[in-house]
Amino acid sequence: MPTERFVKLRRDKKEMITEAVIREFQRTSYGELHISNIARNACISRASVYTYFQGKEDIFRFAVQQSESRNSK
Repeated sequence: MPTERFVKLRRDKKEMITEAVIREFQRTSYGELHISNIARNACISRASVYTYFQGKEDIFRFAVQQSESRNSK
C-alpha cells in the first residue's frame, strides 16, 4: 500500500498518481508494467514513485484496491 508520504499529498496530486497507476494496469500486464510510464503520466519523477510506493507489487495492490473501490460505488 502507499507510503505515509503518499497519504499526506494534496488530493489532486494523489488523484493524478492514482489515475496513472490504474491506466497503466489497464494498458498492460503486471510483467510489462513500467514505473517510468506511471511517473510520466502522473507528471512526477520515477524516484517520486518509489517514495510513494515500495515497489511494483505495492503499486499492483494499490491499483487492485482502487479498482475494487470504484467498482463497488
